[in-house]
Order: sequence, then C-alpha cells, then structure tokens
Amino acid sequence: MGPFSNRNLITPTKKELPAILLCWLAFLLSPYLLAVLPRFQSMESIEDLFLYNIAVDGICFILILLCFKNFLFRSLMPGKVFLISCFWAFLASYGINSLLSYFLALIQFFLPEAPENMNQNTVESMMQVKRLPMLFMVSVLAPVIEEILFRASIFGPLCKKRPFLAYVVTMCAFSFIHVYSYIGEISPLSALFSFAQYLPAGLALCWCYQYYGSIWVPIVVHGLMNLVASMAL
Repeated sequence: MGPFSNRNLITPTKKELPAILLCWLAFLLSPYLLAVLPRFQSMESIEDLFLYNIAVDGICFILILLCFKNFLFRSLMPGKVFLISCFWAFLASYGINSLLSYFLALIQFFLPEAPENMNQNTVESMMQVKRLPMLFMVSVLAPVIEEILFRASIFGPLCKKRPFLAYVVTMCAFSFIHVYSYIGEISPLSALFSFAQYLPAGLALCWCYQYYGSIWVPIVVHGLMNLVASMAL
C-alpha cells in the first residue's frame, strides 16, 4: 500500500460529526465574543493579547476534549508502535516542511516587496513576554485544536472517498485560517505568501494522518514542529 493510498483512517463516527459544527462555531466565534469584554476591547499590551489568545484556545481545547474524548481514545496506538511512528513521522514531516519552506524562501528573493507574516510576528511578540505559557499553547493546545478541526473533521472523512481532494481542501483551509484575520492589514502579496507558508505543514500533517491512520500522530508531530520552531525564536 502506497503512502498516499491508505483509506483506513480512524475518523469521528456519524454520531460525533454534529459536534464538529459546535467546535467550529466556538473556534470561529469565540474570538469575537471575547472581544466584547472590556479587558479585550483595546488589547494595547502584549499581555492582553496573550490572555485573549490563551482564552480562545482554552475554550476550544476544553470543548474539543469533551466532544471528541471517545474519538481520541479510539485513536490510541500501542505505546511502542506509537513512539516509533511519531519518530519517523516527525522526521519525514520536518523534512517535507523544511524542503518546501526553503523553496518558498528562495522565491521570496524575487518578489517586488518583502512579504510579512502577521501571524508569525504575533506569536514571536507573545513568545518574548510569556515564553513558557506560549510554548504550552503552541505545542499542546493548538495542535489538538487544529488537528481535530482540520485533519479529523475535514481530511479524514473526505480522504476515504477522495484522497486528492481531501489534501487540497484541508491544506487550503489550514492555511487560510492562519491568514484570514490579517487580511486588510497586510498587502495582497504578503497575504498570498503567508498563505503559501502554511501549505507545507498542512501537506505533511495530512500525510501523517493518512499514512498512520491515527489522529494522535499528526497531533504529536504538529506539537513537535511548533515546539522546535518556537525554541528558535
């Protein structure tokens, strides 16, 4: 069986699928609901921005654990197999992501202006003020949230019928969610380049889920990749 042909993924059941809508609503709407609170209306300091982001991720993380605890339990792998799978998946994913990222960095030299990744700049700013909590957020909270919302709820079910389409849709959705809130604040070129910067990671994480069949592998790989990138800041 080729690495891109596996369709025996462990995915949410039909009974669990309605919970996906609830989690997506929380993921998309909680930032706007929290923004009406007096504490978060101005967010003039990095501390306020951090509290805002940790509150949004905290709400989504708890809701996802409550809604998908059975799915996460079904997806568990034997300890030794899991560790070996995560090790090789991380090496492969890091290689894929690094290779494609270097290619994008090379293209950057030929662009008429230096593109700006506002999401990355925001993470770097918060990392300088709240390093340990931010490491927890990017290596634990964000991977669980994003892998359930993108890989488990979109890629998994779609991959069983249309693998190629599953890759395209999930990668584009994963990239767009990291860029959409900054549209209007950055140039179209920066928005397009930022979108492209998340495609390699989206490809690698989809591959991890399809190849190993368990959502825990991309969760761990996602966390490790974020941790490695954050430690370099």
